[in-house]
Amino acid sequence: MSPKLGIALALLIASLTSPRPGEATAGHGIKKTNWQAICKVTADAGNLAGIALTNILAPALQVAADIKALLRTLIYIEGNSTRATTKAQRTAAAFLGGQTPENLEYYSSTSVATDVTTARDAGRLQGETHDFMSVQADGSTSANGCIGDDESGSNALAGLSAVVAADPNCQLSWETVTTYDGTVTAITKTGLGGKFANAIAHDEFTSGDRKCNINSAASRFKLNNDGTSVDTSGNKPKMAAGIISLDAANGIRTIALANVIGEDEHPYLEAAAQATARGKKQQQRRI
Repeated sequence: MSPKLGIALALLIASLTSPRPGEATAGHGIKKTNWQAICKVTADAGNLAGIALTNILAPALQVAADIKALLRTLIYIEGNSTRATTKAQRTAAAFLGGQTPENLEYYSSTSVATDVTTARDAGRLQGETHDFMSVQADGSTSANGCIGDDESGSNALAGLSAVVAADPNCQLSWETVTTYDGTVTAITKTGLGGKFANAIAHDEFTSGDRKCNINSAASRFKLNNDGTSVDTSGNKPKMAAGIISLDAANGIRTIALANVIGEDEHPYLEAAAQATARGKKQQQRRI
């Protein structure tokens, strides 16, 4: 074989086996908008705990207000005992006296346990997603890692502090939980919203050859066996609370997660969806 023919064959083989521009392969890092969506799930899971606290506090706050109003009404009636009470006064006293036990009933029912459970389940999801981001970021260098700094994977983000600087949603709060009256969008009543409602194929989920070992095919998963890989075909490895799974032939991707209720494959996501479905409850309000 002539030298020129050998070079031509080598170039042909390289052109056939090398990834095309924009085409993801095993080892590529997660695109920025995709890992940011994971951090949005983390943030909204924390908000679910705030909603649970809102539900727990609301009846007690209303009871306190009702008791004060009831006492004021009774004091007024007693102070004017020589006068016949009006129908409005009797109605107010009866209403407040009846409404207070209704709000107190919350604390002896299963409702309070349900709200505590939603906070627990939200915390599990938040911990899983944050742990994934933390481990991947802290175990990376700019040349080798799974958290891409942009959509093309020019570099990997090294260290959780770099990830948090790029998106504050990736930071956990260690402060006392406070009530939350806002909206939750990343987690819906049936699953996940936003980017994860629909499937994100492997080549759309990752980009940039950053030697991200978890981005490997299910039959050649590189988490164990000294980088040689293992065949996980008998199992279904998932990461980040089940948001990320493995494509059989390529590597990490996400499937459609808009409805995970009853499918038993995503317990973290299903429990958080049920917490979202519970939402903010309205206590019995006084007149």
